[in-house]
Amino acid sequence: MNLKGQIDSLTSLRFFAAAMIVVGHGGSNSYFSYSINFVDVRNAVSFFFVLSGFILSHAYRNLDLNHGVRSFFAARVSRLYPSHIFTAILAVLLLSPIDSLYDFARAGVNILMLQSLVPLLPWHYSLNAVSWSISTEFFFYALFPFILPIAKKRPRLLALSSVLIVVVMIAAASLFNLSTIEAAGGVTAWGILYISPVTRLAEFMAGMVAYQAALKIQAGSNPWSSSKATWFEFLSLFFVVLSMSTFAWLSKNVLVNIAPQAGVWVLVAGSFISFSILISVFSVQRGALSSFLTWTPLVYLGKISFSLYMVHQLVIRCMYKWNGGSFEADWLVFYISYWSLSLICAAALFHLIEQPFHAPIKKFISGHRLGMRN
Repeated sequence: MNLKGQIDSLTSLRFFAAAMIVVGHGGSNSYFSYSINFVDVRNAVSFFFVLSGFILSHAYRNLDLNHGVRSFFAARVSRLYPSHIFTAILAVLLLSPIDSLYDFARAGVNILMLQSLVPLLPWHYSLNAVSWSISTEFFFYALFPFILPIAKKRPRLLALSSVLIVVVMIAAASLFNLSTIEAAGGVTAWGILYISPVTRLAEFMAGMVAYQAALKIQAGSNPWSSSKATWFEFLSLFFVVLSMSTFAWLSKNVLVNIAPQAGVWVLVAGSFISFSILISVFSVQRGALSSFLTWTPLVYLGKISFSLYMVHQLVIRCMYKWNGGSFEADWLVFYISYWSLSLICAAALFHLIEQPFHAPIKKFISGHRLGMRN
């Protein structure tokens, strides 16, 4: 077992999570109108939040409040901002022109990556709508240096805290009887339980706890054999599918009638514990599945997954606009084009924007060359 350096199996898993979101947005009633009912693909965002907590705990395991915090923030800002700013500009030029002071205010909040703090749909879905999640990530980054010591010394307390956060936020949404219809207008349960970084912090912290569990697995006196690791990988994957499908059914058939606000969270984030287990198991990289995930093409797709996430919705929105608002004719050609263009644009964004601007921005913010991994 080796938890040093880049964990290729987890890098590849990022692509599959991003692909779930690409599939999900393609199935919108505005576009290709297919449905995936047995799971909710928005769970992929939950996976990203858990994975982020895990990976940051790995990459910055020696970070403390007296050393390296500025370097940490420099690396994180330079990781997100190039693609965020570029896709926001594209959104303004191609899809969402700024025509009023209201539009300007929303754009300003978006550029500063503060939109997820505003639980109003026109604000958190402004410009490149998917950027709400990196706004939420940015909130996690701000807290990470303060949470890390707790994760290392008292992981059980952090795990308990993550559960408590969810309970409190669901209780608040239920107390105020917030609408479970996302487009209802005003503050809804979706703005509080799906978008809000306060609620989603639980998943990020779960990833940090999962990393501590992975370290214990690594330090164990009985290293996993390849066959044992393979069994654990299949079981953890099965548990993820079972968890997502069970919670989707529970939300749509039970909670919708007795606790609808809780149903919103359960639908999109209830599987975060299963994600934590899967990430911990696959990080060991001893089984057949994790070995397959170290295949170079999959690792590359994982590396461009953030770019894919950031660009895919712009691609389909532009296609829809320029095709007169319909994909009914030759829908298969359009769907293949949607995926092809999304992957091509993601690779271009990665190589022409994300990578070239990363190091200069990081150096500018930190004020010196960094030796710390990002």
